[in-house]
Amino acid sequence: MRYSIIGGDLRFARLRDILTADGHSVRSFALGAEKDEKTLADALGGADCVILPLPMLGKNGTLNAPLYEKSIALEELKPYISDKILVFGGSVMTETPFPVTDYFRREELTVKNAALTAEGAVRILMSEMEIALTDSKIVIAGAGRIGKLLAVKLRALGAEVTVTARKEGDLALIRELGCDWCRTENLRLCAREADALVNTVPARIIDASVLRSMKKEAILLDLASSPFGHDPDEAAALGVRSMFAPGLPGRAAPRSAAMAIRDTIYNIVNERECSG
Repeated sequence: MRYSIIGGDLRFARLRDILTADGHSVRSFALGAEKDEKTLADALGGADCVILPLPMLGKNGTLNAPLYEKSIALEELKPYISDKILVFGGSVMTETPFPVTDYFRREELTVKNAALTAEGAVRILMSEMEIALTDSKIVIAGAGRIGKLLAVKLRALGAEVTVTARKEGDLALIRELGCDWCRTENLRLCAREADALVNTVPARIIDASVLRSMKKEAILLDLASSPFGHDPDEAAALGVRSMFAPGLPGRAAPRSAAMAIRDTIYNIVNERECSG
């Protein structure tokens, strides 16, 4: 199969190499590398499958291409996209000028992405905290995929872990994982003894009352997507050391993240061939 990869971060540079090693013909553009084609037309010409970034668009509404010095509007791809070409994009949140299959809606990828995010968070905590995980008390805000997987990894490394949730089912699962639990509305109370507070909820649940309750030496690690879980200016004003860690899979384990995207796209293509 002939693949074209347009835009993306280091994950997609690795994806290009992986697909090539699998025996496919691969062209790329806007990956900031010598292997890129000179023009968008060259990169898309003859493609059977086009792979766009995760997330597909950046903050300005153009293609997410942090390794490229210029911007690319989706409309620029339209002249080269025929009905026969499969186009994949990650976390597609807007209407597109041509059909795009959102590979980030696939469970196998979201689970793997959560696992890589959790592993990256562990690395950050180990490097930023002044105490060992085995001596630490860590509060995780949110019991989604990332929160649960992170809790398991931290527990395995000897940390004392508390996870917050709102749903009774999530609270029950937290208990079965061997972690302490706290209702999200009581986050201020359980954050008081934490050496680190890790947020996974994309909503402003960490307000001034929570920040004031935290220990002086504690850190706040925000893994959530926009609008994030806290205001960094507010945290700084209250003396809390906070940090954001978006896109952890691409930074902590780009090759593993690329393999997960590849496997997901292969699954979608195989399913279409079988159903066709």
